Amino acid sequence: MKKNLIIATLLFAICLLGLNANAQTPAPVDPAWRVGTLSNGMKYYIRKNAKPEGKACFWIAHDIGALHESHNQNGLAHFLEHMAFNGLKNFPDKTMLEYMQSIGCAFGANINASTSQQLTQYMLTDVPISREGVIDTCLLILHDWSGHILCEQEELDAERGVIREEWRTGRSAMRRSYAEMAKTLYPGTPYATRTVIGDTSIINNFTQKDILDFYHDWYRPNLQAVVVVGDFDINMMENKVKNLFGTLKNPDNMKTKTEFNVSDNVEPIINVYKDPELTQSNVQLFVKFPAKFNKTNRNSEEAVRYDLANGYISAMLSARLSEAQQRPTTKFLNAFASIRNLAGDRDAFSLTVSAKNNELEVGFDEALTIVEQARRFGFTPSELERAKANLMQRYESNYAERNSKKHTDYNRFAYRNFQDNATIMSEEQSLNLAKKFNPDIQVEELNDIIKKMIVFGPNTVIYAAGPDKADVSMPNDEILGIVMYGVGKKQLSPYEDADTDKPLITKAIKAGKVSKETTNAAMDAIEWTLSNGAKVVIKQTPFKQDEITLNGFSFGGFSILPTAEWEATRNIMAVVDNSGVGEFDRTTLNKMLTGKKVNASPALSELNQGINGTCSPKDFETMLQLVHLYFTAPRFDQNDFDIVIGRSRNFLKNQSADPANALRDTLVNLLNNYNPRSKPMKEEDLDKFNLAKMQEIYKQRFANPGAFTFIFLGNIDVKTAKPLIEKYIGSLTGNKKESFKDLNKYPIKGEVKRHFTRAMKVEKASVNIVYTGELANTSENNMAMNYLARILRLRYTEEIREKRGGTYGASVRGTISNFPKERFNLTIAFDTDPKMMEELVEVAHDELKKIAENGPLSEDFQKTEGNLKSQFEQNQKENIYWVGVLFSYYSTGKDTHNTWLDAFSKTDAKAIQDLAKEILKQKNAIEVVMLPEE
Repeated sequence: MKKNLIIATLLFAICLLGLNANAQTPAPVDPAWRVGTLSNGMKYYIRKNAKPEGKACFWIAHDIGALHESHNQNGLAHFLEHMAFNGLKNFPDKTMLEYMQSIGCAFGANINASTSQQLTQYMLTDVPISREGVIDTCLLILHDWSGHILCEQEELDAERGVIREEWRTGRSAMRRSYAEMAKTLYPGTPYATRTVIGDTSIINNFTQKDILDFYHDWYRPNLQAVVVVGDFDINMMENKVKNLFGTLKNPDNMKTKTEFNVSDNVEPIINVYKDPELTQSNVQLFVKFPAKFNKTNRNSEEAVRYDLANGYISAMLSARLSEAQQRPTTKFLNAFASIRNLAGDRDAFSLTVSAKNNELEVGFDEALTIVEQARRFGFTPSELERAKANLMQRYESNYAERNSKKHTDYNRFAYRNFQDNATIMSEEQSLNLAKKFNPDIQVEELNDIIKKMIVFGPNTVIYAAGPDKADVSMPNDEILGIVMYGVGKKQLSPYEDADTDKPLITKAIKAGKVSKETTNAAMDAIEWTLSNGAKVVIKQTPFKQDEITLNGFSFGGFSILPTAEWEATRNIMAVVDNSGVGEFDRTTLNKMLTGKKVNASPALSELNQGINGTCSPKDFETMLQLVHLYFTAPRFDQNDFDIVIGRSRNFLKNQSADPANALRDTLVNLLNNYNPRSKPMKEEDLDKFNLAKMQEIYKQRFANPGAFTFIFLGNIDVKTAKPLIEKYIGSLTGNKKESFKDLNKYPIKGEVKRHFTRAMKVEKASVNIVYTGELANTSENNMAMNYLARILRLRYTEEIREKRGGTYGASVRGTISNFPKERFNLTIAFDTDPKMMEELVEVAHDELKKIAENGPLSEDFQKTEGNLKSQFEQNQKENIYWVGVLFSYYSTGKDTHNTWLDAFSKTDAKAIQDLAKEILKQKNAIEVVMLPEE
């Protein structure tokens, strides 16, 4: 029986999309790449790119990961990645990090690495290369990462603690569930057992020989690729790469690299997993089939066409599932479908479904029935046209942004070629191939594919996971199997696609006018005052050719509402986001926006109301139409309200299962001194929600568009934009200006400790320390706070992570707020072994005290100074940076851009020391620690 199944499956693979024995057409290759293979087998990928200017990125990738560990090496591929930062042949100890930090790079942000089951990569990103010798040094670091990691015994022993704490921090319920799913989906293969982070008993006890064996077996040139992208001469870089890396040698007796495949299963494999800390019930179904393309033919036009066709199937199925999700009677919360490579020579169709407590069986049945409906009757031409239009919009946007790509956008193309032999195409080549294949891909072909692809039973795997709670009933494997086989017996009818060929706005609009026009030299922006009083700010930027952003706001928000009205409406934006706008529900609106790069959505926070959006320049009018409708015709539907309440109720029922929720609630209460207007939402709060009151409050909060400031930024044509803004924004009525109210939501004063326990499957201590107080929001104070947070991060990396092996990483964040009052928060957070908690909390406090007493270490100051300057230079060429600058300027009157360099030049070690003193002087420190129950 199994032999017949395999033969039938192979025949299906040959038939899928008409594959035959004919030679395939090589896909085009982007000529901007310089690709080569050295005599030792190492590949290189080099590309000149202009953004960011004066910088380059350096990567070395190893076509090896956790899959190739032996049993006594489980976790050592990842451990080896850590050792690459603890001593290299030409950079002993931490001298590599010290050098990179001295030229403005930050550990984590610019100096990093990652390990997966199949790939290990090391990276130096956005490195300033104007200084003499930087390129050579970065290439030498990659050279040492290739074959000269020292793995000294002292460093190995010191790093064991860091790895243990990374394991502890990452051992969440979701991670445990994923590990269980891997055992179900990949039985009998290393995919099921090699979790990357590894086995702690091996981490604690492996020998130096164990890790060096892995290193010498697998870190070799013929399994490596160097990738360099940046603002440099490509011929110069190619010569340097050839000369330096061409001398590396492979070992004499090379270990054979095994490709691991997933075997067929005649009967379905079904597993149900329960965990007390999971907060949601979900089920995943996989149907495996032989992959049509492998390394021998992955770089073909036929492979591109295959991916297009599969993408359309996934998109159309997911759209139907999303549409069903909007019905109030639907039991599943979310569902989506995809077709992808599963592992090795197996691809898979997958369906992922999440549902409310005790409704997973019904939700799975509903979602699978939608898949069966598509399998049985196929898709409609109109569905395919929408899928094509949406995909073409992404290709066209990618092409429009072809000259705006940053260095870090490119390494994934090199990796795909290196690992899978996928072609490296330019944006233009990708667009042209999509245009070539789209007319040929018809709905009949896709309907035929899914009939052959989705066959439940053989080669099917079902994995379900959910909360292990007395009041949550999970379906067993027998029930899930009955659901799977049962959908094929249902009486179904074909899907009917609704007509959405309507304009967004049909009513006549009387346009307003620009009544005043000025120029803001400081912001290099145009300012208009419209006839209704609204303020419009336009800043043209050259950074992204296919992007215009909108940030509109006015003050007031929830703060002006009585507490009872706030309690009835606090979840208002979830309802609005789920409801569509005007006469169009969310499903219809999504269909109407097919092929457009556009979104707009209102926002209501404690202190202001606003509306935000992004669009392509060609879709600017559509974005303004959405803005107009959100002011004039918001949609509040009982069905949409019921859906939101149902989802919220399910989430709130389960949130207590996650121990981190107790930590968050405690912090929120202390940081707001138990103000009733800041209390975390509980399930019983949903009973106070009122749809009619939400509609009333929304209309009230958005009744005065003339009081708004609308900031448009990006590739915007002022001449084209003016009449559209006059029409859709200038026509809005109401200009009463308001302000917010101070609700007295300030942190509890004094030195406050809250240590508490919670039941945990993996024991850890979670520490949050927050210093608070009053501080003027000046450029100088902000700069000093920025320095202080970064320097503390360096101190904790050294003292807590490296010296004590006490945490995987400590986060530090310092902010100074404008509203309602000028205040600061300095937050320090980390996870650790409960046995080390008291020691590390003391270290966390002491490092701040040391800076207050003696100032920062000079080397820490210099590292931070270089990184801040490099980051500022890069930020100025990013739209997202200017969005923040303009919002700050027009909401507070403070210029954070033009004062930056002055504040930077004035900030010295004494300024940072003075700030640390001021923070400690105010004697407000909240210390929250969550520990495991004994």
